[in-house]
Amino acid sequence: MTIRKAQLKDIPDLIRLNEKFNGVVSTKEAMADSLKNNKNEIIIVAVCDDKAVGFVCGQIFQSICYPNCSIGEVTEMFVYKNYRRTGIATKLMQCLESEFAKNNATNITLKTGRDNKKARKFYKNCGYEKDDEIVYEKELPQ
Repeated sequence: MTIRKAQLKDIPDLIRLNEKFNGVVSTKEAMADSLKNNKNEIIIVAVCDDKAVGFVCGQIFQSICYPNCSIGEVTEMFVYKNYRRTGIATKLMQCLESEFAKNNATNITLKTGRDNKKARKFYKNCGYEKDDEIVYEKELPQ
């Protein structure tokens, strides 16, 4: 197994992983554009037998309010069921955290569902702590 930054050749696997993860089908063109041009997004894949079997995505944010640091946010994570409980998710997180550190991130945030007990336990085991912030969300009209 190899853990590495996603490459253009991973796009077909990433499309399948993303569809399995959240039911959304991305186009090859959109993924290629993001991999080439979105400098704030980091995508890490776990590859077994030349096939991506898991991924984690993160974004790096900077603010004028905090000029000397960046904040990393884990935005998505998914590993195929047959590959879970093998250490892949932990290695994906460690690689993403390393990439955040290279980009001067001082904190990492993430969101997960209140009822997603497995994910909450996983993140806690990775050293993440639940905070008291409340997340608000608003959908904008299209």
